[in-house]
Amino acid sequence: MFPSRLVSVLSFAAASVLVLSLFVSAPATGGLLESPWDKLVHFGFFGCVTFLLAIGFGRRRVPLAFVAAVLTGLADESYQAFLPTRRADWGDLLTDVVAAACAALLARHFLAGARPAAPVPGSHKPESE
Repeated sequence: MFPSRLVSVLSFAAASVLVLSLFVSAPATGGLLESPWDKLVHFGFFGCVTFLLAIGFGRRRVPLAFVAAVLTGLADESYQAFLPTRRADWGDLLTDVVAAACAALLARHFLAGARPAAPVPGSHKPESE
C-alpha cells in the first residue's frame, strides 16, 4: 500500500510546518518580494504544500489536498488583510489555486505510478498441495 503510514505522517508533518511558518512569519515578511517574484514564491509554496498533503492523504484523496491548500491560501490572504505590513491580493490567491491544481495533478500522476515493492524472487513460498 502506498504511501506507507510513515510517509503519510512525515508528509503531513512537513506540510504542517510549512503552513505554520506561513502564518507565524506573515507580519515580518511584507514587502520582501515585488511582483512577479512574489507569485513565484506563492506558486512554489502552495505547490509543495499541496503535493505533501496529497502524499499524506493518498491517491484517492488528492482532491482533499487541493481543497485544503486552497482554503489555506484563502486564510492566508484573509489574515494579511488585517496586518499593517501586508496586503491581501486576489492575484496571490489565484496563484495559490493554480499551484494547488498543478501539484494535485502531478501528485495524482505520481501516486498512480507508485506501486508496492515487488516481492524478492525466490522469497515466495509455494502453496502446499
